[in-house]
Parts: sequence; C-alpha cells; structure tokens
Amino acid sequence: GVTNPRAPAGSRSVLIGRLAGAILAAAVADALGRREAIGLSMIVASGACVVTAFATSFEVFQYACGFGGLALGGATLAPLVLAVERAPATQRGRYATTLAAFNAVGGVLFFLTHGALALTAAGLQTLKDPK
Repeated sequence: GVTNPRAPAGSRSVLIGRLAGAILAAAVADALGRREAIGLSMIVASGACVVTAFATSFEVFQYACGFGGLALGGATLAPLVLAVERAPATQRGRYATTLAAFNAVGGVLFFLTHGALALTAAGLQTLKDPK
C-alpha cells in the first residue's frame, strides 16, 4: 500500500484539475475554437510537466499536478469532438466509436505501463511469491 500520507493529495490534485479542465476547455473551445483549445491544453501540460519535474517542495509538486490535470481535462474530449465534427456525416458514428476505443486502450496501456514501472522501481519482478 501507499505509506506516504501525502501521496493521495497528488492524485486528488490531478482529479480536481481534470474536472475543472473539462469545464474550462469547453468554454475556451466555444470562445476560441477547438484547435486553439487543444493547443492551449498542450502548452499548459508541457509547462506542468516541467514544473513537476523540478518541483522543490510537495506543495509545488501538488499544484503542478493540478495544472497537469487541468490540461488533461481539456485535452481529453476536444480532439474527439473535433475529429467527429470534421468526419463525413455518414461515418461520424464509426469515427466516434474508433476514437473512444483508442482512448480506452490507451488508458489501459498507461495503467499497465505505470504498474510495470512502479514494480520495477520497487525492485519487484513479478507479482508471484518467490519459491
């Protein structure tokens, strides 16, 4: 389990950021356009990654995670909507389904990769008990 009592705070920051980012990105997309909203999300995500990497305190790390979540919330739905809007009317359903499937597969691959890296960092090579 997680032994650091502050660890869940980082996850909460990302979750709250994603929720706020989804709402904010919708407003930005309506005002500026979807492509601009996606670009702005990528700029914010890049900045949050740099700040997270060089954070000198937990509070800075937590705020950077929140801004990263804000960017992810904005970058999750806008590309799907943009692609479906530009698809031929007869194939919009196929586009939406395919993109949603890739989003789900990407999420699972991210989870598995994150788990493998965590196990490697912990010095574990397998989930099985050694015999």
